[in-house]
Amino acid sequence: MSVKDPEEYLEALIRKHAAEGNIIPFPKNPLKRAVAPSAPVVVNGDGNAAVYGSNNHISINVVRTTRRVVAEVKPGTVHITDRQAALLKDLVSVVCKASGKSHQFVWNQLLRHMVVPQYRLIPEAAYPDAVAYLEKWLARLTPVVEDDEQAKRRRHLAYIKINQKKKRMADSLIAKFVQEVLGKTGLSDCSNRDLEFVRGLVKTWSPK
Repeated sequence: MSVKDPEEYLEALIRKHAAEGNIIPFPKNPLKRAVAPSAPVVVNGDGNAAVYGSNNHISINVVRTTRRVVAEVKPGTVHITDRQAALLKDLVSVVCKASGKSHQFVWNQLLRHMVVPQYRLIPEAAYPDAVAYLEKWLARLTPVVEDDEQAKRRRHLAYIKINQKKKRMADSLIAKFVQEVLGKTGLSDCSNRDLEFVRGLVKTWSPK
């Protein structure tokens, strides 16, 4: 029997044995379609991908290319000068010391505020804003220390106000003393030495 197609051969064999009432054997070595080996196929991409193939196997290699864009720093003409950059470094160090934060953290916060990827790209016109940002941060961390003169003045004014009220002493009496004796326009114009005299007046004054 001349059979060109393996499937036709198998069907004919089944029909023959079925007609004779025999058990239909399964071919041990069924004919296989001859497949000519194919040469490896290579398809080159545009620099981002490549396809390699051989018979039933296909391999795709993807090559990712990253382009890095580097901004040009122009100190003094567009961006902050070297001197300004050094001052910003000093301010950042002070903030780090006062806050306990790392240099990286403080720099990241400043760069986020200035909307730039690195501090050397801060525009020269925006330098005052960068300084103000760091100074405000530092002001929140540094407690206001009242010096001795300020504290003394605050105590004098508090004593005068409290005891004047207790003794029902008229404001006009204090105003007259301040103007005629001390030669000042009011308590706000008085020095700490002047306030000591006003305090003594209030302390010794008694209603008739």
